[in-house]
Amino acid sequence: MNVRVKLILLFVSIFTVIFSLSLAFVYFSFSAEREREFYDRLRLKAITSGKLLADQPERSKDLLNIIDDHTSAQLFDEVLLIFDDHGNVLHSSAVDRAIPFSPQILNRIISEKEVEYKEENGAETVGIFFSDKNHRYIILCSGVDVYGNETLKTTLIRLIVVLILGVILISIAGMLYIKQVFQPVQELNQSIRSLTISNLNQFVPVKEKSDELGEIARNYNAMLRRLYTAVESQKAFVHNASHELKTPLARISLRIENLLASEKEIDRNDLEGIGSDLSMLSETVESLLLLHQLQEGKSFGVRSNRLDELLYACLEEIKAISPNFHPRVDIDSAISDEKQLIVMGNPILLRICMMNLLKNASRYSKDDTVEILMKADPNSLTLSFKNPGDEPLDANQIFEPFYRGDNARLVEGTGLGLSIVKRITAVMEISVYYAFEANHHSFNLTFKR
Repeated sequence: MNVRVKLILLFVSIFTVIFSLSLAFVYFSFSAEREREFYDRLRLKAITSGKLLADQPERSKDLLNIIDDHTSAQLFDEVLLIFDDHGNVLHSSAVDRAIPFSPQILNRIISEKEVEYKEENGAETVGIFFSDKNHRYIILCSGVDVYGNETLKTTLIRLIVVLILGVILISIAGMLYIKQVFQPVQELNQSIRSLTISNLNQFVPVKEKSDELGEIARNYNAMLRRLYTAVESQKAFVHNASHELKTPLARISLRIENLLASEKEIDRNDLEGIGSDLSMLSETVESLLLLHQLQEGKSFGVRSNRLDELLYACLEEIKAISPNFHPRVDIDSAISDEKQLIVMGNPILLRICMMNLLKNASRYSKDDTVEILMKADPNSLTLSFKNPGDEPLDANQIFEPFYRGDNARLVEGTGLGLSIVKRITAVMEISVYYAFEANHHSFNLTFKR
C-alpha cells in the first residue's frame, strides 16, 4: 500500500469518525428532546386529571372519559390510572392496553413524588403523587409516542444516508486533493526513474507556490544541478587530463623512437629533452593527485604559520630552479609586529599555494620580474603577486582546471596550478581573487584574522 492510499484512508477514516460523532450527537440530542417533551405531556395530563378529580369528584369520572374521547389520547395510545393513597383504583382509561404496576411502584411514587420509567413494551410512563388539603391521589399516565418515534426513525435513516453520502464525497475529494498534492512527488519519482548519466539536466517542474513538496522538488533540482555540474566538470577534467598526459608521453615516445632509429650516439640534449618531458609528466600527475585529494575533502592539519617565512622559503626554492627569476618583496610599513604575520593553515598546502602563484607569475612575466606585496589591516593580511602583462585574462575561467590563456601558448605548463590554488584557498577559507591593473596581472590572497 503506497503513501497516497494510506493518506486517503486516514483522511476518510478521520472524517468518518468525526462526522459520525457529530451526527450521533444530533440524533441523541433529538431523541432526548423528544423523550423530554413526551414526558412533559404525560406529566401535564396527569396533573390536570388530578386537579379535575379533586375539584369535582362527583363528575370527574365522566369528565375524564369525555376528555379521553375528544383529545389525542388515542393518537399517543395514552392510558390514565388514578389511585387513592391506599392503592384503590379511582379511574382507569385502559381499554386495549393496561399499565403494569405493583405496590412497590406505587410506594416509590408516594416516596419520590414523581417517577419516570419505560415499560417493557416501549410505552413511557409518568407517575406522580398529587395532594391538596382534602385529597391524595397516585396518578399513572402512560403513552406511546408513535409520531415521535416514527420521526426519530426517519431522522436516523436520513442521518445514515447523509453519513454515507458524506463519506463518498469526502473520499472523492480526498483522492483528488491527495493526487494534486502528490503531483510534484509523482513528477519527482518519474524523473528519478528516467534519470541517466546522459540526462542529468532533466529537472522537475516546480510551481510558484511554496510548500513542503515544492521545497523538496526545488532541492531535488538544485541537487541535480550540482550533480550535472560535477559530472560535466569531471568529464572535462578527464578529457583535459588525458590530453595533458598524452602530450608529454607522445614526445617521450617520439624522442625514444628517433634515438633508436638514429645511428648516432645519444647526446646530452636528447637526455635533457626526455628528462624535461618526464618532469612535466611527473608534475602533472602530482598536481592531479593533489587536486583529487582536495576535491574529495581530505582533511589537512592546521597550525599557526609565519607567512613571511613561508614566502621566503618558496622564493629560495624558485630561485634554485629559475636563476633568472627576480622577485621584489615589499612588506607594508604598517606591519610592525610579527604577530601580524601569523596565519592559520596547513604549511604544506600554503607552500604549494604560494609556489604555484610564484611559478605562474614568473612563467608569464615579460621581464622575469615579480612584485610581491604584503599588507595588513586590523581584520586581514593580504599577499599579492604581480607580474607585467598586455591584456587581462578571463576572470571567470582562470581558476578552472587546464584553462590556459592566449599568453600561455608558448609557455610550458600543466594548466592545473591556479585551480589547485583555488581548491587550497577554499579548504582553508582564504580569499583569492584576480585583477588586472596598470598592465599588471595581480593574484591576491587574503587571510582573515
